[in-house]
Amino acid sequence: MNIIKKSKLSCLLSLCASCIVGTLITTPKANADSIQTTLQAQIILDSSCAIDSTKLAGGENVGNFDFGENSTLFTDATTEAKTNSGSSFNIICESTTTPTMKLIGGTNDGNSGSNDNHAMAFNGRYVPYSIYNSNNLSSPISPNTVFYTSQNSGQEEEVPLTAIAHGNTGLIPGTYTDTLTIEINF
Repeated sequence: MNIIKKSKLSCLLSLCASCIVGTLITTPKANADSIQTTLQAQIILDSSCAIDSTKLAGGENVGNFDFGENSTLFTDATTEAKTNSGSSFNIICESTTTPTMKLIGGTNDGNSGSNDNHAMAFNGRYVPYSIYNSNNLSSPISPNTVFYTSQNSGQEEEVPLTAIAHGNTGLIPGTYTDTLTIEINF
């Protein structure tokens, strides 16, 4: 009987020890440690401008003055600047300085004659023209002159430009063209 009691007692002690060890292993620590750390978020924004919703990088053709079809004997033709999508010439800028637009000049300016600042060329012939602020058709915009100062409001702004081409003697049928350079400072 002593052996049986000892055996039962040994078994009981073994069972209790297993329960205690199991409890210690499976019970989470009541006071778990925690720490806080940081994660940084950052973005660097540069000033930018867009014409007709196209962000400008430089060198893009952003629009045109299309005088349409005329006879070689035309006197005057007038048009407004349009973007490539055909809408009004609109600009939006976000900048820390006030954006300005300057008309640098055209590729054929030396052949514009005495009354105009620019010329469209075809086969050695030239159609002279000048560009105006649409609100002031009495005074053409001179090359290398700031012609527009943005309100820098973050809203799209219309740049009102009108061009007037003048007929010339000796014109022949063809497509007369010029490329103007505009500088946008922002």
